Amino acid sequence: MKRIFLIALIMNVTIFAQSAFDDSDWDTEKEETGKNAVEWTGFYEFEPRYFTDNDNYDYEIRQSLDLGINVNKDKSAFKATVNLDDRDDTELIEELVVSLYLGRLQIDAGRQRLVWGKGDQLHIVDNMNANDYYDFIFPDYLQRRRAEDMIHLNFVVGPYKWNSQIELAYAPSFTSMLFPENGVWRPGFLNTLDNLAPALASQDINIVEEEYSALDDGQYAARWTQSVGSLDFGLSYYNGKQQIPAFRMTDFDAMSIPRTFKLVNNSLEVYGFEFATVLRGINLRGEAAYLKTDDPEGKRYDILNPKWSILLGGDYNLPIHNLNVNVQYMKDFITEEDETCRTAYETQMAALITTLGLDPSLAGIDLNNYYENNLISLRLSDSFFRETLKPEIQYVYRLENKDSMFSILMKHEISEDLHAIGIYRMFSGDSGTIFGQYDANDFLSLRFEYRF
Repeated sequence: MKRIFLIALIMNVTIFAQSAFDDSDWDTEKEETGKNAVEWTGFYEFEPRYFTDNDNYDYEIRQSLDLGINVNKDKSAFKATVNLDDRDDTELIEELVVSLYLGRLQIDAGRQRLVWGKGDQLHIVDNMNANDYYDFIFPDYLQRRRAEDMIHLNFVVGPYKWNSQIELAYAPSFTSMLFPENGVWRPGFLNTLDNLAPALASQDINIVEEEYSALDDGQYAARWTQSVGSLDFGLSYYNGKQQIPAFRMTDFDAMSIPRTFKLVNNSLEVYGFEFATVLRGINLRGEAAYLKTDDPEGKRYDILNPKWSILLGGDYNLPIHNLNVNVQYMKDFITEEDETCRTAYETQMAALITTLGLDPSLAGIDLNNYYENNLISLRLSDSFFRETLKPEIQYVYRLENKDSMFSILMKHEISEDLHAIGIYRMFSGDSGTIFGQYDANDFLSLRFEYRF
C-alpha cells in the first residue's frame, strides 16, 4: 500500500546508503600540530563533471575552499575553519572550537563535528551531527556532517593502561539534514512533496515545518570506550530527535479533517554498541543500535516505530601485490513481535487520503524502506609507485530494491600538496530508489585537491 510518510523514508534510506568510501587520500578526521604553535591551513577542491546520459545537464563544476587556523598550547587549543563556495545555504563558519586539557579531562566547546563508532565511513551510533547531502554522498563522511554548537567532555577512567574513557556531549540546539533545492542531485522526495503541496492547498490544507529553538529541543549523548588487548569496544547513548521528519496533522475542522500538516522531528533514543579487533589479519569492525521512539506499540500515525540496526565489516590485505579488500554490511530491521507496528499508520493515513480525495500515488513511498534495509558496500584498492598511484573500485548495493552505485577511481599524488583523482560513477535501479533516481547521472570527472 502506498503511504504519505514522504520525506521520512527516502531520507532514512539516504542515511542508510551513505558511502563507505572516501575519495580523498587525506585523512580529514584528525589533524596534529606542534605545541605552542600557530598553523594556518587551507584546502581547495576543484572537480568538473561530465554527464554521459543526462538530457538536462551536460556538466557541472564542484569547487570549495576551506581556510583554517590551529593554535596549540600546553593546556589549551583553538581551531577555526571557514568555508567559501558559491552555495547560498553554506554556513561560513564550519568549525570554531576551544579545547582545554585538564589532566584526565579534556573539554571541547564550540561549533564542532563529533564522530562516534568504529565503522569505516559508515556509522550507526553517531547521531549528534546531521548530514549535508548537497553533493549526495560523495564527500568524505566528516565533510558531509554539519557542525553543531556543543560542549564535549572526555574523561580518562582508571589507569592509563586501561585505555578507558567516558565522553559526554550536549548540544542546546537541533540541526536537521540539508538537501539541494535544485540541480542534478535534488532528491526525488522533494518532487513528491512539490506534487503533494498543491493538492493539499486545494483542500485548504497547509504544510509547515516545525522550528526547534527552545532549550528543551537540545541533544545529549554519552559514550564509554575500553581497550582489552586487541579488542576495542564501547557503549553509547543518545537522546535527541530523529533526523527523519514526519507529518503531524493539526487544526482539525468540524469534519475531523486536519487543516495543517506539520513536519516534525520526533524524539529519539539510541542505545549503541561498537567494537573493532584484528582476527587472523582481518581488521574487523561493527556497530549495533536500538532506535527507540515514543510509539513502541505502533498506535501513532505520525511517529516512526522502534527498530534495530547493525553494521558489520572488515578489510584484509590480499597476498597479491598491494591489494586490499574492504567489505561492510548494514541492516535495519524490526523483530517479529513488532511486525504489526505499521498497521495504525497504514490505516489512518489511507483513510485520510481517501477522505481528502487525493491520488494515493502522490505518496509513492513504502514504509518497508525504513524498517527493512540491507546494504552491502565493497571496495577493492591497490597502490603503485610507492603509493603515488592508487586505483580503486567501489560498489554499493541495496538488496531490497536492487539499486546500486558503481565507481572507478584513479588517485595520483602529483606532489605532497597536490592530488588528482579521475572518477567514473554509474547508477542503476528503479526511479523510486535511492541510487536509481540518479540513473541518468552517470558521470566522468577529474578532481584536483590542493592542501596548503
